[in-house]
Amino acid sequence: MFSLIGIQVQGLDEAFSGKTFFGAATNTNSELAPGKAVLSALNRSQQNRG
Repeated sequence: MFSLIGIQVQGLDEAFSGKTFFGAATNTNSELAPGKAVLSALNRSQQNRG
């Protein structure tokens, strides 16, 4: 069995104000999947920084 998690993160500082980023992750451990989804959203925010 595995967990599929989706998460939405909204920027609050000057650089990301009003921007929304989504992350997703799967893992067999349901306690680790949300953390991986948050990291996925943060990685997307850094890719769109420029």
